[in-house]
Amino acid sequence: MINGKPKFSWGSTCALAVASGLVVALMAIPASYAADGDSAPKVDPSGLPAAPDLANPTERQSDKHQGKNSNRAKRYTPQTGVKFNHPLRPKIKRTINAHVLKTIDSVPRGGKIRALSWNVRSYPYRRALINAHNRGVSVRVLMSRAVASRQGNNQDYQILKTKLKKGNKKRKAAMKSWMRSCSSSCRGPSGIAHAKWFIFSDAGKADWVVMAGSANLTEVAANNQWNDLYTVVNNRKLYDHFNHVFSQAQRDKAAHPSYLQYKMSPKLTAWFLPYRGRKVSGDPVMKMLKPVICNGATGRSGINGKTSIRIAQTALLDERGQDIANRLKYLHNHGCNIRLVYTVLGPDVKRILRRDGGHGPLPMRQIAQDFDTDESFDRYLHMKAMAISGHYGKVTNKHLVYNGSQNWTAVAYDSDEAGFTIVGDGVERRYGRWVNTLFENPPPRRTGSARMKTSDIGKISFAEKYADVELY
Repeated sequence: MINGKPKFSWGSTCALAVASGLVVALMAIPASYAADGDSAPKVDPSGLPAAPDLANPTERQSDKHQGKNSNRAKRYTPQTGVKFNHPLRPKIKRTINAHVLKTIDSVPRGGKIRALSWNVRSYPYRRALINAHNRGVSVRVLMSRAVASRQGNNQDYQILKTKLKKGNKKRKAAMKSWMRSCSSSCRGPSGIAHAKWFIFSDAGKADWVVMAGSANLTEVAANNQWNDLYTVVNNRKLYDHFNHVFSQAQRDKAAHPSYLQYKMSPKLTAWFLPYRGRKVSGDPVMKMLKPVICNGATGRSGINGKTSIRIAQTALLDERGQDIANRLKYLHNHGCNIRLVYTVLGPDVKRILRRDGGHGPLPMRQIAQDFDTDESFDRYLHMKAMAISGHYGKVTNKHLVYNGSQNWTAVAYDSDEAGFTIVGDGVERRYGRWVNTLFENPPPRRTGSARMKTSDIGKISFAEKYADVELY
């Protein structure tokens, strides 16, 4: 806490996990926020704090008084497609949160909600989930135990755990509700419960609704982060696959294999980490980049005949980040049109991307704000997505998106992560345009820089880092 203001600190939470021989970086939402119940402040583009929102306990109404129609399902119908939020634009800062909240509110009695979120820290989400349970919906939520342990008894995890138990004795087993946490990754022996996905049996006129992306069930996701969320509706098989993974996750035991891919059609594949199993090899991101050919893009794909790659990624760190950086730099040097927006790069990753190689440094922009030069982020990019347009393998006009919750760091191999591989002109163009928008219009920093000092990496001990264990 700095001057009463909760912060997002890289200088205090990024470190090297030398015990495993891998460089593992952590991003922290500080203990002062998680333990004291403070919400990250809203700051308008000028840097002046705005009025507190519903994340602040002093602004909340009681959970006992939800209004006359709170237990009636609404009529919002989610649609297939992607949504982005922008914390500096009031009209779209809550686009993702509103989409998820309205979907929760529209699940009717007898329906089911299943959610994995690294953190649950939001009065509106808490209220919506409790209301859904009270109207006869089965609500089950999993989150990180390390994060849950930092919340007090009067905060979201414990309140949901208590409220979702009420009435369960009168329900059939399949319809009972609960709030639980996972000791590390829910489906692996280590790592963290980092996935961000939500499924709904029905909502409005849509059935079998699946959402996955970079947004947690928090107010920070709207007020302090740039996020994405992709929704698929009316796909029973996809819903069943996610439901199967949830049934594994709720056991909080290692699944075998833990790496799963479900190809639903030539245009849609769902994937799940931890990246472990007998047939697992290489790196999933490197495999996505391997078929890229920089020249020969045809039709509406690419830019002037060159394959286009647009990336929005919170973190490229450690040896894994270096491998991916080397591949991106190779493609840049061979003519691919690449833009990268990011929050933090490891020092070796940055050196790789800035090397000349005959084509100059790889074009990149940091999307982060730090208004008081304390080396802590007030806002930051939280997406983990890549859009490819152009020559890809034998196809010269490919349009491909890889989204989800996975940072490009070694710790992701062992963590719960999930997302989609999506093939399609429309969705690829939306992701590509969004990255271009952020690249061409980075947020104003006003005072100071949000860049993490290279010298800060590795200063925090292994024990201190895992004491905070606040990862993305």
